[in-house]
Amino acid sequence: MICGECRFWYKDQSQCRRYAPQPTDGPKSLGAAATPRDVRWPHVAQGDWCGEFQPCVVSPSDRIASR
Repeated sequence: MICGECRFWYKDQSQCRRYAPQPTDGPKSLGAAATPRDVRWPHVAQGDWCGEFQPCVVSPSDRIASR
């Protein structure tokens, strides 16, 4: 039950897409000015895990980035 085996994990971007993108400071943390519209899905490692896990019916390596 790790992110890399979850249906909500997107390998190419290392993102959890269980919920809608959340507001973030984003670029501000990189030294640029953030805008109120900065939103992102959380970046997670393949070995991370949470209580929202749902098994993936397609192999994580077979997922396409455009989904």
